[in-house]
Amino acid sequence: MNIERVAVIGTGMMGPGIAAVVALAGYDVMLIGERPDWAAEGVAKTFAVMDQLLANGLTTPAAHSSAKTRGHGTADFDAAVQDVQLVIEAVYENLELKQQLFERLDHLTAPDVILATNTSGLSITAISARTTHRARCATTHFWMPPYLVPLVEVVMSPDTSEQTAQTLL
Repeated sequence: MNIERVAVIGTGMMGPGIAAVVALAGYDVMLIGERPDWAAEGVAKTFAVMDQLLANGLTTPAAHSSAKTRGHGTADFDAAVQDVQLVIEAVYENLELKQQLFERLDHLTAPDVILATNTSGLSITAISARTTHRARCATTHFWMPPYLVPLVEVVMSPDTSEQTAQTLL
């Protein structure tokens, strides 16, 4: 699968940093906040990360400028996950909340859209338990802070397809 557009859910500790990494890697990214002001604050944090990386010589002016054109934010959850190939959930560590998000995403997105969680301690098998298309679910655990630590732990469930695994790796 070819990834071009990514949605990142969550504007707290991890979401904006993940969105910055995704945009700097050349993908269009939509950062989803629960409320419009949270989405706006999340994008501001994302751009602040990019600015910090530029100021410290960790990205080029061209990459910085280009990434800023690819970073967007919204509180319109349903619209934001349309026409993406990858959704990364980065909300707080609550199994019920993550299950609800994955169940909702399972209904809103095409069956081949990859659903990833940034969990650091919950099982992807448990998180994806309410989904119909479990083959597309995996963990992509970005280490903190994601824009400085170039490490993403990718964890598959017994249900994760080889295509999902290869796309994420």
